[in-house]
Amino acid sequence: MQPMRRESPYPMVPIDEARRIITTHAVPLGAEECDSLSAEGRVLAEDVYADAPLPDVQKSAVDGYALLAGDGLAARRVLAEITAGADALAGAAVPP
Repeated sequence: MQPMRRESPYPMVPIDEARRIITTHAVPLGAEECDSLSAEGRVLAEDVYADAPLPDVQKSAVDGYALLAGDGLAARRVLAEITAGADALAGAAVPP
């Protein structure tokens, strides 16, 4: 097996030159409207904002651990254990 090359076979160009090359050859795409079910693989032409705060309540994003990192490597104590599906599922409202 041959050793891996450590240098690129392509010449390096300054960032400003690379930007010039890209903007010279890239053609902006036009915008078009389509419904969300037909939008797979497309990119938004402008920002989209929600009409109301979403989610409407504080929700659990994922199952896992919550740690306070500010206290360094201090010993940890398990305060509670909730098995998946017992109290809150990922995406469920966080209990008070």
